[in-house]
Amino acid sequence: MFNAQQNDFTFDWIKYVVVAAGGLTLLLGGIVLIGWYTQSTFLVQVRPEFVPMQYNTALAFIFCGTALIALVYRYSRLVLLCGGLSIGLSLLTLLQYILGLNLGIDQLFMESIIVVKTVYPGRMAQITAFSHLIYGIGLVIACGVVGSKWHDVLNGLLGTIVAAIGMGTLFGYLLGAETPYGWSYLTYMAVHTAFGFVLLGLGLFIFAIHKGLREGRRPTWISVAVGIGVAT
Repeated sequence: MFNAQQNDFTFDWIKYVVVAAGGLTLLLGGIVLIGWYTQSTFLVQVRPEFVPMQYNTALAFIFCGTALIALVYRYSRLVLLCGGLSIGLSLLTLLQYILGLNLGIDQLFMESIIVVKTVYPGRMAQITAFSHLIYGIGLVIACGVVGSKWHDVLNGLLGTIVAAIGMGTLFGYLLGAETPYGWSYLTYMAVHTAFGFVLLGLGLFIFAIHKGLREGRRPTWISVAVGIGVAT
């Protein structure tokens, strides 16, 4: 009886950590959107010399944060909707970079007036779009009603990669050097964007562990995921 109650407490604790990660990411995206509407450089940039979090990036954070919370409560349609929107937005952004196009999505909802370290006004950085893309894919994979060991592995790996990208960027800011994923001819990742990806990545990583344990699978893949995260 004690073990059963202890396991339930552990599962609930893990669940609430995932919900908190999704909620904080959702809040972050909402705050930055408010910053764009109120033209608050502090909310959009944090510091004047920092690159801004683009409007579409904040929007994608709202999608991903909502989907992460919905995963915990098994709202599959909402997960697929939000994950699909994140995939679509990030994929179109990457195609613009790769093909040299302007599809009109960068400033569709908000004209960008802050262009610090930004090549294309309103366009999220390449590494930001890539991170949102693989995270959206992870959300869709995690949406399966009954998972498998490989679902856990994929979600854990994708979550680890996203978190590692965010962490690496944060270390770059802390060291006062160029972020490891920004180059002179490309757009940099914003500092609070990096923080958001750390939250999202850890949330998906922990969710993969939670779901596997709930369905009787041991997370033997953790060491591999951590190794890939360190390499990233």
